[in-house]
Amino acid sequence: NPEKRAASKAKRRKLVRNYKMTPKDKEVMESAYILREILTLATGYDWDVDHIVPINHPDACGLNSAANLQVVPASWNRAKGNRSMERYVA
Repeated sequence: NPEKRAASKAKRRKLVRNYKMTPKDKEVMESAYILREILTLATGYDWDVDHIVPINHPDACGLNSAANLQVVPASWNRAKGNRSMERYVA
């Protein structure tokens, strides 16, 4: 249904556009990037800051909130692609 899909996409765009990161979100994001660098240096492997629910996903709207971030090996993140971990594992 094209109309339903268009309405869903418009709702998602509005949510993303209106989302404001809280100071805690910003603090967690900065800490995640610092941890990524530390782990990369300590292990010799690349690490990524991953959005558990992808930001750009047709069925979900992952945001830059503290609850949606994790630091994972880059190979895991790249294998996951634009899917949430639950869909990737299942």
